[in-house]
Amino acid sequence: MRRDPVFWLSAAALGLILLAAVFAERLAPYGPNEQDILKRLQPPGIPGHVLGTDEVGRDILSRLIHGARISLLIGVIAVACRACRARSACSSASWRATRAGAPTTC
Repeated sequence: MRRDPVFWLSAAALGLILLAAVFAERLAPYGPNEQDILKRLQPPGIPGHVLGTDEVGRDILSRLIHGARISLLIGVIAVACRACRARSACSSASWRATRAGAPTTC
């Protein structure tokens, strides 16, 4: 276990974002595209809209919660692509080193 408080704070924040993304349908008070033009541009803190509303009356908190899904998906895909690319580069370098008679580390 690491004792670094920044690590644990970051892990807790990422965990909360992950939980919010998984349970977005239950946590979000409104749909991400649900509009109420009469409540447009409401400031943060009004009842029913903790973070306020945007130009067409969509709840900002709901849009943030639902947006976490896409953000996490893009991050996972980027890391997976980079891992595959790094593994293929390592394998290629290892193969070339083996052909040259050098020891490999991959």
